[in-house]
Amino acid sequence: RRIYAIRALGFEGNHAAALPLVGLLYDPDTVIQQCAVNALSNLRDPNVVTILKDQLQNASKEKAMTILFNLWRFEGRRKEIIPIYLKYVKGKDMELRFHALLLLGYISDVEEHLDIYSGFIKDRDKRIRRIVAERLGESGNKEVKTLLSLMVDDEDMEVKRAAVKALKHL
Repeated sequence: RRIYAIRALGFEGNHAAALPLVGLLYDPDTVIQQCAVNALSNLRDPNVVTILKDQLQNASKEKAMTILFNLWRFEGRRKEIIPIYLKYVKGKDMELRFHALLLLGYISDVEEHLDIYSGFIKDRDKRIRRIVAERLGESGNKEVKTLLSLMVDDEDMEVKRAAVKALKHL
């Protein structure tokens, strides 16, 4: 029931709910914390970004993932959000790296981070390599053909397909 109530509080413009929702970020139940992050994000108040950034400092993996999945929605604060995704992209946790790279594409142009994407063409995570192939193809930059050509020889069939499709798109 608490989850439904929290979700109901988080509708755009319901600024009166902000304070109670912030309090729920410290609830001992991780699921409640995640619901509070989602509800706060649904308020669409750009000031929420500062709160979410602070929460990332000591967040559990689940809470961090929920925050990452919500930050891209605040495009007006993209200059603050992009470095957060880049930090997680360079991190050690494979799940957080994967999702940060995926979400980075929602808030920034591929061209802005070609160096980041190209650094992952041989990553151990095939999901990351597939995203890289897709994003390099989206870039429209003919200079990435060499990188994509290398990816055509990838051991994973999905990565190969994504690289071939990206090359055709260029």
